Amino acid sequence: MRGAFRFLRIRSGAIGLAVVLLVIAVAFLGRYVAPHDPNSPVGAPLAGPSSAAHLGTDFLGRDVQSRLLYGGRSVIGLAAAATTLAYAIGLAIGLVAGYTRSNIDPLLMRTVDVMLAFPPAASGPPRLSSARCCPTSSRPCWSTPACASRIRS
Repeated sequence: MRGAFRFLRIRSGAIGLAVVLLVIAVAFLGRYVAPHDPNSPVGAPLAGPSSAAHLGTDFLGRDVQSRLLYGGRSVIGLAAAATTLAYAIGLAIGLVAGYTRSNIDPLLMRTVDVMLAFPPAASGPPRLSSARCCPTSSRPCWSTPACASRIRS
């Protein structure tokens, strides 16, 4: 556990952790500091920044800042759910392929190889998981196929 926080010794690592903690704090505490109800109109539709709406209003006249602060928690929750789902799928594929070593193994691994062959730009945005693929791996998971390949080996 002593080496788990080595990145804090480097200035950029400490700054990165501070930014991540700030974003998480704003996401979870945003609803308590939001100036308005996110669903009630506070001004004219599509109005620019003003004293009533610091980031302006949307097409229905709702405060954009309040909607941004209220939405942070759901975005963090969805990101955590997507990471957990990718981890679970990769774990299942890797365990089946690793333990069976039957005719299913080449089929699963070739499918994973095909998914790994496409660059992230072609298959959507990169998905970095803070969870490790397996206890012996120190590298983060980029996607489900990467987790499956690492768990199998």
